[in-house]
Amino acid sequence: MIKPIRFNARIYKEGINYLVEIPKQASGIITVKRYIPVKGLLNGHKIIATLVPRKGTKYVMFINQEIRKATGAKAGEIVNIALEYDPESRELPVPVDLEDALNHNPEALRVFNKFSTSHRREIIAWITEAKKTETREKRITKAITHCMERAK
Repeated sequence: MIKPIRFNARIYKEGINYLVEIPKQASGIITVKRYIPVKGLLNGHKIIATLVPRKGTKYVMFINQEIRKATGAKAGEIVNIALEYDPESRELPVPVDLEDALNHNPEALRVFNKFSTSHRREIIAWITEAKKTETREKRITKAITHCMERAK
């Protein structure tokens, strides 16, 4: 899928996003054309990220705020990166109350399970960060509605 790679790259800012382009020689050893979970080092700091395909054979890796803070990396800087494929699951456990709501609505459950890992993770994080029970319940209801809207 992807052999370990090491390279230097400049951090670019694209809108509100920070990213690095994966060099062509590194992209050439990638044997699939899809999102690829990776782990490695950026300027010596451990990172977990995803290689995202772009037009042609180019891949990019987004540098989120957590990584930028940990590494001190800024747009325009050249950083040293070492990456390898990360086979670990990135799934978050589904909270019991959300799971119950999904189990009571098989169509919503079917759609939820078809969402990408990152989409499911966003929904779960949004629900679990609610501080009040009533807020959490409203968010679960909205999540079910969101799934049903996507079922159409």
